[in-house]
Amino acid sequence: MTAFIDQHWAVFGVGPICRELPIAPSTYYARAAIARDPDLASDRARQDRDGSARIRRVFDASGGPGGPGLRRGGCGGCGMVSACRCRQTDARPHRQMRQT
Repeated sequence: MTAFIDQHWAVFGVGPICRELPIAPSTYYARAAIARDPDLASDRARQDRDGSARIRRVFDASGGPGGPGLRRGGCGGCGMVSACRCRQTDARPHRQMRQT
């Protein structure tokens, strides 16, 4: 929505555009200021921005949604009998999970 206002504010002005769209002029100006200077964002917004980058990195490293894939009957080395998502062939990951 702010991109639309940026494109048309010279012709119509911010106020008239905001009256037609569901956005207050103060919201537009606050978001424009943050776009110019990211340090103006709230602590929560900065934490969310930084956290989402870390979440994306972990998500991509894990093989996407659902992890590396479910193996029926275990993977042959970890000791799980029914189903396993373990990429390793030793029992260490499952042993740690049972102890905690």
